[in-house]
Amino acid sequence: MCRSFAARLAGALCLVAMAGLALLLSACGGSSHSSSSSTSTSNGTTTSSASGTSTAPANSGGTAATPACTTSGLAVRLNTNGGGAAGSVYYALNFTNHSGHRCTVSGYPGVSGVTALGSQLGSAASRNTTSSPQTVTLANGATASATLQITDVGAFTATTCRPTKAAGLRVYAPGHTTSNLITFSFTACAKSGPVYLYVSAVK
Repeated sequence: MCRSFAARLAGALCLVAMAGLALLLSACGGSSHSSSSSTSTSNGTTTSSASGTSTAPANSGGTAATPACTTSGLAVRLNTNGGGAAGSVYYALNFTNHSGHRCTVSGYPGVSGVTALGSQLGSAASRNTTSSPQTVTLANGATASATLQITDVGAFTATTCRPTKAAGLRVYAPGHTTSNLITFSFTACAKSGPVYLYVSAVK
């Protein structure tokens, strides 16, 4: 009988040990360790990675656009060494960037003949549309040019044109509303109507 009791006790202890082992294995399997990390990036955003490593987002900021040249940042000059052809003389109208930084110019300058007092003589220059306008990026010190054509006003009748001596040119850089005055003597039409000036887009 003692042997039967001892066998039953040993069996009970074995069952208890097995149940404890099963509970221990269940606890180990149910708890998993996940490693995550958060990293603040230079632009203030935070990224997380389950593997513990973080990757900064790509820089979404683009390069700032080059600004348009201002009137105060451009030196406007006329190259008076013109070339004549078919009743006209052609001159280079130069726009030099002295702003200290890169800037752009695009389109047609505004040009008109003026008296010594700055009053406009006749019609303003018409656009020569032979070449399409393009945006020109100027480094500091670089120059863009437009071609200014001054026609021989002798092609017009005196009553239509009323020829008179111009003291200079009033020039607006493309897209600007502030002008520059260039001293340059030539024969213009005092009356509006006949077009004696033509200007191309800058290039």
